[in-house]
Amino acid sequence: MKKKNLQFKNWAKSQQCQPERIIQPETEEEIIDIVREAVASGKTIRVVGAGHSWSAIACTDHWMINLDKYSKVLKVDKSTRRVVVQAGMRLNDLNNYLAGQGLALANLGHISEQSVAGAISTATHGTGIKYGNLSTQVVSIRLVKADCSVCDLDENDGEIWQAVRVSLGCFGIIAEVIIQCVDAYFLEENTYTLPFEEAMDKMPDLVNSNDHVKFWWFPHVNYVYIYCQNRTDKQEKRISFFERWFENSFLANFLFSSMLKTGILFPKLIPGINRFIKVIHFKTRHRIERSDWVLNGPFPPLHNEAEYAVPVEKAAETIYKIREMIETQGMYVNFLVEARFIKADDCLLSPAYQRDSCNIGAYMAGKRGWSAYLAGFESIVASYRGRPHWGKEFSLEFDALKPLYPGFSKFEQIRRQFDPSGMFVNDYIKRIFGI
Repeated sequence: MKKKNLQFKNWAKSQQCQPERIIQPETEEEIIDIVREAVASGKTIRVVGAGHSWSAIACTDHWMINLDKYSKVLKVDKSTRRVVVQAGMRLNDLNNYLAGQGLALANLGHISEQSVAGAISTATHGTGIKYGNLSTQVVSIRLVKADCSVCDLDENDGEIWQAVRVSLGCFGIIAEVIIQCVDAYFLEENTYTLPFEEAMDKMPDLVNSNDHVKFWWFPHVNYVYIYCQNRTDKQEKRISFFERWFENSFLANFLFSSMLKTGILFPKLIPGINRFIKVIHFKTRHRIERSDWVLNGPFPPLHNEAEYAVPVEKAAETIYKIREMIETQGMYVNFLVEARFIKADDCLLSPAYQRDSCNIGAYMAGKRGWSAYLAGFESIVASYRGRPHWGKEFSLEFDALKPLYPGFSKFEQIRRQFDPSGMFVNDYIKRIFGI
């Protein structure tokens, strides 16, 4: 189906564009026909999924392909625990399907609204130093290339495989993905609060002694909320309906949103608001539930989001510097700072390439103060050779990005090999590769 003259906006409403056409194919043959027609018309193509990237990675004024109608499970092999899915399938739909098959993904992020292709192409991740980002769970990718040919890629393709798993949409249109799953499992979650300094001191031990751990710190509050999640054979113990409603609906979607709006209008109230959030949300809790229910959380209110991966051993030091910057510069920060942990991988443009990493997120609702906060945050992570999350906000361009990735030049060489005419290039890609 073709749509004309429609404006695209991402989820955060931070990026928008006016594609010449938005096209929703339903078959691989239709995808190939679109590429063929674009070649003949001299048009470029970008693919968009859920639009949950804060960056302009999907934006184009040429043709945009949305794969929401190309989103089926094609095959499941329980003996190998592998599933073949079309690229447009949303992670939350995949989670529910896998649960019905007695399977699960080994790791997930805080939300599962993204499409499979969008999540892997931007190195979307969860937390857990034993686990890589979502692209590391992929064992094969079927790709429609700029010359209208179709290829299937896997680990036997060497450096091409290292590039295509975190592709930024540069190599072609991902049509199908084979994902390595695991047997369905429960996670036992314990959440609790520690004073800031104690939490930073205990961070290395907590990271190494838990399957999944994340740290939430609200600026202007001297406490950190810690999530520890571990695989278990214990009997399921769900949180109550009221607790789930309070956290996912009332707290996240009403109360927190209202307080954010108040803080945007009256910044000097933000420290007090953050302390109130600590009182009502930073609760000790224990539950045992289906893995994706524990790993996923409530959908957040609109906000700006930047995230950089720093060496895991520098995580606490980095967060200390962020706190110092906020305090010494008199910033009012109304959203949390988050720390999550990712195993090193071999994907050329993965922020965790060849190093165990802590992905530190700096978030803020509203535009007031965001530019200064982002600039200060980027200055801090730069001293640790921090690498940006491709789907979030960052200011770095080619000259600054290239030294951060040992495989950067190799990736660009392979990109030109797959797309010599620039079929899948947009302004975002030009900025990254200095085109």
